[in-house]
Amino acid sequence: MQDKKFKLVSPYSPTGDQPEAIDKLLVKLDREKALTIRKTVEAL
Repeated sequence: MQDKKFKLVSPYSPTGDQPEAIDKLLVKLDREKALTIRKTVEAL
């Protein structure tokens, strides 16, 4: 399966607590991806 990447382009930058929230979301998504891969390998 191929990873599909996209780039969000906006004239606005994250402000306030948004940068921290974005970073936390990306970390969580990376963990979920790793967990999904591990579960898939264990199922084989």
